[in-house]
Amino acid sequence: MDAIINWLVSFWGYVLDALKWVLDGALYVLKAAAFFLFDGLLTAIYAIVGALDVGNLVANLAGTWAGLPPQLLYVINAVGLPTGLTMLSYAILIRKLLDLIPAEFTRF
Repeated sequence: MDAIINWLVSFWGYVLDALKWVLDGALYVLKAAAFFLFDGLLTAIYAIVGALDVGNLVANLAGTWAGLPPQLLYVINAVGLPTGLTMLSYAILIRKLLDLIPAEFTRF
């Protein structure tokens, strides 16, 4: 009787190991699929942002900034105002793009 019980216990252990192996494989496939989709999305966003031509805008802004006194330009650059405005602008842009996704798909 002990032999049958030991065999059932070991058999059940093999079944659990096989189930764990299958579930680990399924989770790996899901992670790889999510990574593939996210990587494609980020590649598309990178291409779109890279395609934006801001050369004329920078040239126009350079003319505007050239009229400011040098001390004010130093303070503006020292506090990081251009970098901060750039980050804020991209944050607003990303937020507006995410608002295009309906709430049914983003909240579970």
